Amino acid sequence: MGAQKLGYSPLIILGMHRSGTTMLTKALEKMGVFVGDKKRHNYEATFFQTLNRWLLYQANTTWDYPEHYQYIDDVYFKQTQRVIAKRLETTAIREYLGNAKFLKCHSLFQLNFPWAWKDPVNSITWPVWLKLFPNAKFIHIYRNPFDVALSLQKREMQRAESFKIGRRRQLKERFLVQNFQYQQSYFVKQADNGVHLWKQYMQSIEKLKESLDQSQFIEFQYENLIENQELTFKQLSSFLELKLNAKEMHKIASAMHVDSKYKFKSSSKGKELYQNWKEDPMVQKYQYHNLIK
Repeated sequence: MGAQKLGYSPLIILGMHRSGTTMLTKALEKMGVFVGDKKRHNYEATFFQTLNRWLLYQANTTWDYPEHYQYIDDVYFKQTQRVIAKRLETTAIREYLGNAKFLKCHSLFQLNFPWAWKDPVNSITWPVWLKLFPNAKFIHIYRNPFDVALSLQKREMQRAESFKIGRRRQLKERFLVQNFQYQQSYFVKQADNGVHLWKQYMQSIEKLKESLDQSQFIEFQYENLIENQELTFKQLSSFLELKLNAKEMHKIASAMHVDSKYKFKSSSKGKELYQNWKEDPMVQKYQYHNLIK
């Protein structure tokens, strides 16, 4: 089953964690693209986040260790497509659409407006989504792996330092609730592992690029986007066939919150990480190998 011709096919947002996907999704929402009613603070639509986590679970893998996903087979596709396709046409989609939109449409295969969802895990699970929505468009934002790895490491360290056992967590411990975790990832606490994970996400997305028509895929470098925001949005609006004037794009660009680029240069740990990985073929392919002279 795929998206029907009369409806809008989705825009699926890709990118490694900590690479600007939240910033991009907020901008798309301001451009008139619906990105979900119920979202987490990082703008991930909870409905699709749940589905992506389930897809990873069925492949016996996780967001921070996606190696097993390369072994998915026809059985996996047959069963997961069957379940997901049904889910996209049940009352469960109210979580994504919200009450008002759900009253007008009861299937995500028949939406009559531009819509999207953001989840870095899309970078891994895209084979399922492409089978369900063969006409979907994909947007990829990527960032240098050194800032990505250090940001992931910092996030997990902060979670460990701020973790507290409250009454609710005590109950989850008592009943061994599976979605309760002390940490989201022990793996990325080592910065080198973060770069390795960046490579895996990039390799997966490159496979997607090879399978798509150019009209279905666009990508932006985070470092270029924050310097040329209005140009980026002009390219993006053209790709999505949205009619936005220069004044509207300027307003969207002005409202964006951006992080500085190449933050890793300011720390000895970041410089060491760069030296460890600058000769890597994937790092060189994306022009991140000559950042420090």
